[in-house]
Amino acid sequence: MFPKTTILIVLLVILLASGPINSTVIRTLDVASLTSQADIIVIGQIVSVTDRGPTTLDLGGGSIPATAFEAVLHVDHLLKGSPHAQNLFVDFALPQMPIGIQSVVPGQYGLFFLAALQNHVRFTDPLHPSLPAVRNVKIPEGDVQDQVTVALGQVLMAPQVPDADLFWVLDALGTLKTDLARDTLRQALKSPSGTVRLDVARALVARNDVAGLEAVEAALLHPDGLSSNVISNLAGSLGGLKDPKSVPALKRLIETNNPYVVKGAAIALRQTGSEDALEPLSRLLNNSNEQVRYYAVVGLGEITKQDEWTPAFPEFRGHEAKYISYWRDWAASNLTRMDHP
Repeated sequence: MFPKTTILIVLLVILLASGPINSTVIRTLDVASLTSQADIIVIGQIVSVTDRGPTTLDLGGGSIPATAFEAVLHVDHLLKGSPHAQNLFVDFALPQMPIGIQSVVPGQYGLFFLAALQNHVRFTDPLHPSLPAVRNVKIPEGDVQDQVTVALGQVLMAPQVPDADLFWVLDALGTLKTDLARDTLRQALKSPSGTVRLDVARALVARNDVAGLEAVEAALLHPDGLSSNVISNLAGSLGGLKDPKSVPALKRLIETNNPYVVKGAAIALRQTGSEDALEPLSRLLNNSNEQVRYYAVVGLGEITKQDEWTPAFPEFRGHEAKYISYWRDWAASNLTRMDHP
């Protein structure tokens, strides 16, 4: 229990930008790094945000206009650090032009990551200051990263998860290459929400976990009612597969008429490194898409260890007919014998 006192925390937003100040900063979310670098991690709610007037942000190459704010953050759970207060007064600044810095708003509930700097704290990463969380979470004792993982997993099992929260949580868990993160995603396959289950399945497939492949395959083979964006995301997740156990499903998926699905399956077949992938890869030599044909050629070359017939893309593009002809002849001569020794 936190003492019923408050402390003032100045949240300094620091951007180290070497490019033009009018460019958008993009940095991939990395929860393990975020958790490790943070001095303070709390679960709580932004109670209020007050506009404190104009200010500037110094980006190293010059100052840009910004607005200063003061937020009151009510702490429900402390996962890391020791800010002995139940309410944290947080000062932060937002630039007037969009450069990737994220804001906080009244009512926002989440995991907040802070780094201590002398007598102040700042966002550990101003582009990812917080992640979604739900109230009344049960956080186990132990490793902080495991606690963060559990908190994120409880968002997936909550009723009526907002789409934005679902996106961020799946993105966050996808960056954690731990058994707990994997098991948390697998558990979420039991969600009562079909939308959540499909998104979780996509996240599992993207991290090379075939536990989600059945749901992804079913959706891609029978996509009626799915938006083009959902289909594209599901197809893209196939590129994360490397497990040879995925080959039977991938063989079925290359028979679809969707070029994104076929491309994702081609990438995955190549990555399995399995002899079982040779036959479906040989069929893709006749595909109308240049990239799919390339994945077929390099997949055949890598799996059979024929380096001289495994070209880089520029070489393939310049001499495609030679490589396609070779692998068609090779498949005709060898795959029949492999199937019927």
